[in-house]
Amino acid sequence: MKKVATLSTLVFQLLLTYGVLFSIYMTFAILDNDEADLISESALLIIHPIYAIILATITIGCCFIFGLPIRLISKLNKWWSRKPILVILGILAGTTFLLLSLKSDFADHTTVVVDGENKIKQIPNLAMACTGWFLTAFVLLHFYPIPVINSIKMRWLSRTRH
Repeated sequence: MKKVATLSTLVFQLLLTYGVLFSIYMTFAILDNDEADLISESALLIIHPIYAIILATITIGCCFIFGLPIRLISKLNKWWSRKPILVILGILAGTTFLLLSLKSDFADHTTVVVDGENKIKQIPNLAMACTGWFLTAFVLLHFYPIPVINSIKMRWLSRTRH
């Protein structure tokens, strides 16, 4: 039974992380899409989802390797899984970095050629975006929902008995 719970938790963590990373990547791709032509729209519908899956897979692999101590050391696993506030703070911090990377005060600017004209284009701050991306991926990949649900049940049951 424990192996089934562990496997289902891992599948949940992987699907959740893939979904969130895919959504983040596609949001950034849509925000970067300035032109409404057939090539840009085709890339947005075909190429970018493939890149999103590849990038999410690489990110999840890296985060999984860096998070192996949480998975393999039982004391660290128990400590981490009983502190869901770390996951919440990690998601908030990661989302903050991602949003700040888009803000013009932090964003980088580059010159691009569009239809023979030089234009200045604002691009997200790469360091902030990568920090937010990896932080969000790490905490989602190491989110253990069962201890959180059990602690909520225990708190609710203790309140209803009094």
